[in-house]
Amino acid sequence: MKANDSNKVNFIKGLKKEDYNPYCSYCRPEDVCEVVRMNYNLSSKDMPKLIKVEGVDYMLFLTKQVGVVVDFVCIQRDGKFELLEMSIKAYNEYERYMSELMTA
Repeated sequence: MKANDSNKVNFIKGLKKEDYNPYCSYCRPEDVCEVVRMNYNLSSKDMPKLIKVEGVDYMLFLTKQVGVVVDFVCIQRDGKFELLEMSIKAYNEYERYMSELMTA
């Protein structure tokens, strides 16, 4: 994992359930990955992969172009895959966090 991806994961570890909003729910993980791919306008060759990271309650998306996707996470509940989107407030905090890391 790249240093930038590690910073993203560290930020996500500090988030709470309230920092995410339900986006949509699907029966197959491939469908959830396709939604993220389309939101990021990625090529079909860069299909996001669902990964589990220690210390994070959610499954994260990893792509070749973007690395760890910050604004979407996934949770499996009742046999379905729920896609959750980061709230605007949490995303603004993420932008501030990354900006501070770049200036340090």
